[in-house]
Amino acid sequence: MSKDGYLPKMFSKIDEKHGTPKNAIIFCIIISLAGPVLGREALGWFVDMSAIGASIGFLFTSLATFIVIRRDRDAGGFLKVISILGAIFSCAFIVLQLIPIPGLDGVHFVWQSYLMLGIWIVIGVVFFVLVFFAAVTSSVSLVESIVAVLCEDGKISNFSSSAKGA
Repeated sequence: MSKDGYLPKMFSKIDEKHGTPKNAIIFCIIISLAGPVLGREALGWFVDMSAIGASIGFLFTSLATFIVIRRDRDAGGFLKVISILGAIFSCAFIVLQLIPIPGLDGVHFVWQSYLMLGIWIVIGVVFFVLVFFAAVTSSVSLVESIVAVLCEDGKISNFSSSAKGA
């Protein structure tokens, strides 16, 4: 993933002796060792974050599918209904996870999960602001700036020229 630009380049450094991504393995070991130190409850926090991430991802996927169907008018009613139902269920799961509802104990987040969600949101906002200001200070679009940040070489011109040729 580091070679594709989805993770920092330091994770793609290959150990000369063993031919393995040394920094990535060390990072995984450190994260894995945190589990026993934090205890069994910490596993629940990570599961909560994964669940909310999956719910948000599925919500955006469902909404994007609905928008493309409406724009292109090339799909039947069944796919439109499925995308709407997907968005509704995603919203329901998000509400169940984030809002404590009396009688549904164990469904919503604990305070540690809310803290992790807050940290996750702050990291996301910082990333967005950095990318947004990179787009504003240069003469490229926000999408091109995001792609440039995620690309391995960071060259916006490669993306622009390949998008125009497509």
